[in-house]
Amino acid sequence: MDKNMYSLDDSFDITEFLAEMPVSEGIRLSQESICESPSFPSLHEACETGNVPAVKCWIRENVSLEEKNVDGHAPLHLASLKGHLEVAKLLINKVVDLEVKTTPLRQTPLHGACWNGHINVVQLLLDKGAKLEEKDISDQTPLHRACGNGHIDV
Repeated sequence: MDKNMYSLDDSFDITEFLAEMPVSEGIRLSQESICESPSFPSLHEACETGNVPAVKCWIRENVSLEEKNVDGHAPLHLASLKGHLEVAKLLINKVVDLEVKTTPLRQTPLHGACWNGHINVVQLLLDKGAKLEEKDISDQTPLHRACGNGHIDV
């Protein structure tokens, strides 16, 4: 990473700078990683907001990429629901379970991407082997969810 590419103006993003820094050069807060700083977004927050540098930081820290939050969503669910293609790619490249189900609705990441009409994420999940015929607690497939929400282009 070219450290000179950052300037101290409005475009400077300290989160991106620190998350992209190699571990050997990484700044540590006492014995913790920068990812554990109170102001740093959690993995779930980073996935939901599409914060690629923060997701990379968490991946580098080898945290569980399938742990569910209090709402029963794994990180891939959140990235898929919000249409964050780059985040979904990062998670899938780390071999997360494409069929992980939310609790209590038992929906897969594909259900979420279809529900919100995120065609690029739907295509990625299908290309990587997600099952189109998986049913949720209401016996609905991802395609049912897409059509039911008006996303006939999915």
